[in-house]
Amino acid sequence: MFDTVVGREQMDQVADIVTASLSQRARSAARIAVLGASGVTGAANVQAYRRSGLTVSLLQDSVVDFTLLAHRLRSEHITFLDVAAPAHTHVPVLEALIDEMGASCPAVLMPEPLAPTVREAATLLELARRNGIPLAVNLSSRWVPGFVRVARLVRDGAIGMPRLATVLSRGYCETAADDHAGPPHRTAREMAVHHIDLMCWMFGFPDWVFARMGHASGLVFSSDDVAVFNFGFHPSLTVHVVEDWMCRDFASPSGHPVREELVISGESGVATATRQEVQLVGARSESLWCIPRAGLAESLAGPMLDLIAAVDAGVAPTTDPQMHVKVLEILEAAVQSSQQEALVRLLR
Repeated sequence: MFDTVVGREQMDQVADIVTASLSQRARSAARIAVLGASGVTGAANVQAYRRSGLTVSLLQDSVVDFTLLAHRLRSEHITFLDVAAPAHTHVPVLEALIDEMGASCPAVLMPEPLAPTVREAATLLELARRNGIPLAVNLSSRWVPGFVRVARLVRDGAIGMPRLATVLSRGYCETAADDHAGPPHRTAREMAVHHIDLMCWMFGFPDWVFARMGHASGLVFSSDDVAVFNFGFHPSLTVHVVEDWMCRDFASPSGHPVREELVISGESGVATATRQEVQLVGARSESLWCIPRAGLAESLAGPMLDLIAAVDAGVAPTTDPQMHVKVLEILEAAVQSSQQEALVRLLR
């Protein structure tokens, strides 16, 4: 039996954990534009930015006239641009903005995946580098309060050597009389990419992957809506990532996870995180931390706050796109594994 000691406390604000270097001056000076503001991602980001005290000066839906957009970005003195648009549009959007604005283009934050393929992502990185434009990837899972706390517990040795990590993500996908075309391997590239990045951020890059992806008929998208990934990390850590987007919780918003859970088992304890709480269970003790609702908004704002802090300090952002390209390579290997029904070894 455990000698249970339960300690309840409010989680640290995410901004205090990972963007402590962001000065009030830099926060106040930042002027943000959101491209794709009426979409699910764009609308959620706008709300999160404003709740975090950032100034959103320009909201823009789809763009037809980039000359006009460039004029509006200049006239509103925009310093940061959130491109909340599908991956296949990222290269042409950045190319068009550079044609109109050159090196005066604002710093750019793009959602995951950065591009549909590794090659296109490399093109984006080169465009940004050649024109001196700061570029970051909106990988908000690194700022989810519970995940941040678990990462700190693991790195502080609270569970000993980690042996097994499991990520479960369940999402609501609307039903439809007729399936609509979706991007290939949508669940892997748009949903699992967050959690695979999280695991790589915590543990480094895996040595191998074995994956299975599938589709259930009758849902909005005709592409994959379920995916299971197994990763082998050196020396003896196994990671499972499960993406189940066949959920029927109709109270949940379409396109957002209904439930995310991270469980990491080590040789001397287990750490578990959900959106509501973090639990640490050791040999003879148990601790529980509650997560304030405001922390969820901070997780969506985290990548933008981090980009602002990086530009202010003249350093690379935490969500450096170079690492993201490696994550995209892992995703491509996972797709290969699913197609071949075989384990795929990864090059470091």
